[in-house]
Amino acid sequence: MKFDRFGLSLAAAATCAAGAHAQSAPASHAEPVITAEAARERPEVRFEVKPRVSHAFRSDFDDAGADVSVTRAGVAAGWSIAVNPRLRLGMSADFESSWYDFGKSATLPGGGEPLDSAASIRFGPSIFYAIDERWSVFAGAGPEFSGAYGADVGDSFTFGGYVGARYAFSERFALSFGLQGRTRLEEDARLLPLLGIEWQITDDVRLSTEGPGLRLTVRLDDAWSFNIGAAWELREYRLEDDAPIPEGVLRDSRFVVGAGFDFTPSPWVTLSLFGGVVAWQEYRFEDRDGNERFEDNTDPTGFIGFSAAFRF
Repeated sequence: MKFDRFGLSLAAAATCAAGAHAQSAPASHAEPVITAEAARERPEVRFEVKPRVSHAFRSDFDDAGADVSVTRAGVAAGWSIAVNPRLRLGMSADFESSWYDFGKSATLPGGGEPLDSAASIRFGPSIFYAIDERWSVFAGAGPEFSGAYGADVGDSFTFGGYVGARYAFSERFALSFGLQGRTRLEEDARLLPLLGIEWQITDDVRLSTEGPGLRLTVRLDDAWSFNIGAAWELREYRLEDDAPIPEGVLRDSRFVVGAGFDFTPSPWVTLSLFGGVVAWQEYRFEDRDGNERFEDNTDPTGFIGFSAAFRF
């Protein structure tokens, strides 16, 4: 079964059934890290939908003589329910589509454009349990399908999860810690520490983690806030059978620094405009056996984007 037919139908089904695992800019599509100080304050049942779109401007490769720009659009959605005052269960999904525009692609492996467009779909359940006023534990797991449109779905499958604990030192400061892991395409599984921080520095200034990234938010008034942040992003895609590297893998990793404004006209809606710099980016192509065929960095470039959050 190919990704173009199966992937879109699965994304629609998962998005309708899923829960709050949206990632906001600039750490979009990163591994989830729990920041759950509001768990006890949330309504018994909560739904959330977060669409997003971004564009990274054209950037030259260091050695290959080619260049590339990337446009992405995605949506995260889901629900969570308070089973009792201590226990909350959730289901989440995230769908993202990426469009790569390679210029001068004759200099790349295979002498052609290695990838035109790709999609990733991730979904799974989560659990949060408050042991007492200070200690909480959380966990989540689920599959991901990530590949070029036309790639085989079975060859695009990975699975990951996370487990950890949260300790609230006070109402203004809490730390989360644990482990997160995921299998990879043609690579050994990766196990990493999970670290999270929630620090309400003042009534208007907050420092928090979002996936493998850090974000500082300053509230300007009741509706507007400003944020700055930095994040690490990694995407891996299975390539098509007829790609220049048939059934190979693209690994797209980058470090971004960004800033943006959030507008929250009501507790149910937040609109965000953001931009910044892709400070470092590496593309690595491997064949179907995991052998490296090409690896190169690109020059720093800018990016812009828009996201929204609708809560019910």
